[in-house]
Amino acid sequence: MTDVQVFYDQLHEVATDLADAAFDLQTDASNLAVDDSGVAAPIGRYELRSALSRQIDVLRDATLAHQEASAALRTTMTNITDRYSDLDVELTGQEQP
Repeated sequence: MTDVQVFYDQLHEVATDLADAAFDLQTDASNLAVDDSGVAAPIGRYELRSALSRQIDVLRDATLAHQEASAALRTTMTNITDRYSDLDVELTGQEQP
């Protein structure tokens, strides 16, 4: 196995790991999309429920920001692997398996 093939395999492995992590983040973000926190508001505890709801909103906003960043990173990684494949074909005349 050549050094180029080792690099190529590592590049694809990292790209796959990144895509999996981005998918997990999207799944987790969808779980935060509900409006009900699941916490009842017994008499005198409305402040607690309100505070919890605000923190869930903060968490949801942070997750969405990371979700957008992960999508951009995933696109960039895909572009790199595609360009690497194109360059490899151009230089060797053969496609990698």
